[in-house]
Amino acid sequence: MPGYNGNRSYNNNNGSQGGRPRWTETTAFTNPYNFITLGNKCMKKPYEEYTKSPLKTGWIECTLTTKTPLFIPNTTNEDAFRINTKDHKSYDFFSYDDIKGQDRNKEFSEPVIPASSIRGAMRAMYEAVTDSCMSTADDEKILYKRTPIPKLPGMLKKDDKGWYIHPAERVMLKFQPFPPLPNEVSVNINNYHEGQEVYIQKSTTRHMGNPNMPYVVSAIADKKDIKNNITVLGYVHIGEYMHSKKYESVFVLEDNLNDKNRIRVTEEDVENLRKTLKLYEDRTINITARHKGYPQYEVKEGALVYYDKDRIYMTPSCISKEVFNNQLKQILNKNSGYNPCSSKEVCSACALFGMIANDGKENTAISSRLRFTDAQAEPRTNKNEYYEKITTLSELASPKVSSTEFYMEKPFVHADLWNYDYAINWKGYSAEIVKEYKPRIRGRKVYWHSKTTITSTEPTKRNSTVRPVRAGINFTFKIYFDRITEEELKKLVWTLNLGANENANCHKIGKGKPIGFGSVKIKVDTVVERKVEIKNNTLTRSENKITVDLKDAVNLNSNNIKEILKITDFSKAPNNVRYPMGDSGKGGENGVGPHQWFIANKSFSNTPMKPTIYKTLPKILDSNNTLKDYKM
Repeated sequence: MPGYNGNRSYNNNNGSQGGRPRWTETTAFTNPYNFITLGNKCMKKPYEEYTKSPLKTGWIECTLTTKTPLFIPNTTNEDAFRINTKDHKSYDFFSYDDIKGQDRNKEFSEPVIPASSIRGAMRAMYEAVTDSCMSTADDEKILYKRTPIPKLPGMLKKDDKGWYIHPAERVMLKFQPFPPLPNEVSVNINNYHEGQEVYIQKSTTRHMGNPNMPYVVSAIADKKDIKNNITVLGYVHIGEYMHSKKYESVFVLEDNLNDKNRIRVTEEDVENLRKTLKLYEDRTINITARHKGYPQYEVKEGALVYYDKDRIYMTPSCISKEVFNNQLKQILNKNSGYNPCSSKEVCSACALFGMIANDGKENTAISSRLRFTDAQAEPRTNKNEYYEKITTLSELASPKVSSTEFYMEKPFVHADLWNYDYAINWKGYSAEIVKEYKPRIRGRKVYWHSKTTITSTEPTKRNSTVRPVRAGINFTFKIYFDRITEEELKKLVWTLNLGANENANCHKIGKGKPIGFGSVKIKVDTVVERKVEIKNNTLTRSENKITVDLKDAVNLNSNNIKEILKITDFSKAPNNVRYPMGDSGKGGENGVGPHQWFIANKSFSNTPMKPTIYKTLPKILDSNNTLKDYKM
């Protein structure tokens, strides 16, 4: 296939969808996060090679200045400001004080930035600067995405060779209060349970006379009724709530199934089905209130499933979320070895910051050669001068790795849809697998700065009320280094001040990074080298300030450094930094929101039955980093 690059371009930019209402593009925005691209190869070498050069020991003294409001919670009190809203949490800023049970509305503590908050941000940036491994890649996180490709019905079974799927036919079962059409029966679905064995009579024609639709249940009984021709054995499958849904299903297994026609599945396939159910049980993912998460469903022999004939992906519904076979570490390993270090050969960041890993053969532990202190605030006579007013944050969403148009690289070959396992092109209404496709992660997630914060006027169980430190507050902290090379020291100092003390390049730390909180400038005030030597049979110790020359600390022409310098430049923070917004025009809580943007983005240029990714997340070095909202 020829190469493919850039977002799609269509003659009809108004999103024509076959006579249906059209999505239109409206207000421009900059997505809060983007990605530092990975290099050609993650360089790793034995740990001993990092400690062969002349080594330095000492400390770095730094000043951290808040450029926007900053918030890190003191979790000893989750009702600090007595907000009278059920399940709503409120926090004061982190301090050394135990504030459990206190009403903090008129109480103030000296703010402290814990060392862990600084260390975590510096390690992530050092990894990006040195093109090291992605040490925090979470292999426990389930990679999934809702697929538009309909699946086939079947029953999960087991024999002496293991698990297999017995293919079935789906027969539509009308349920009350919807009245039956001719040749249909309408039942009280509450009288049935998942997997219940029943006997049915199938209609003589397919639903609505459409040759592409299933047959419907004309009659149903608990026992075989030869007299009334209710003789077809089936199993009731009860799905979940869906707007305007009128039918459940009866699965009728294929007759005379021989071993050759059994669709073999692995333990991994079965485990992925369990993971799919966990996704539906998770109310932070499955946010549709009337969707109960398949409480009647159990993964066992006899479970009714939908599956893809070529790729399995068992699910409880015909169109469903798919749990992918690839895990993040596997993809990173295939993407030039950026999976977390797990052997004696390690990357630059793991060699300096340390690591604990198990590669399946042995445990590997490397102690850190850095120690960060907490950051102490500059003294103030009145502690309330440190703080902004108490404010309710806008809702913060968890990372949506299922948004593959943002989290994954656009395929090098043409594809209509892509995910962590495969890519497809539509051929009519059939999905054709793109054989040349290799999944690639976009890179390391980083946040744009914003000079405005996004807050809320209404406390809910899905947001929190906080008291942030205001912009312009100075903190000081130290980093102690032990036996590091000159090169490591240069890269560490460059990472701390992002190239220079005088520039406008800032880090992001704390809570609320997507909504404008947490921008801080770090300046390296002093670097002190400590030497312990034996001179004239006497042990001597000296501590001297040294100058660290950053001229050749990094390659300023490399893409990762260019991206870092652009996205961290606080003076050039983009306008309207926020999450995407789509408006379906249907009103209600579900009619407007970021999820509607992603729905629109896949139906803007094609029909909803053939979703096609229209826009992807711009790259950091693109001249235009904005996207546009969608509205129906």
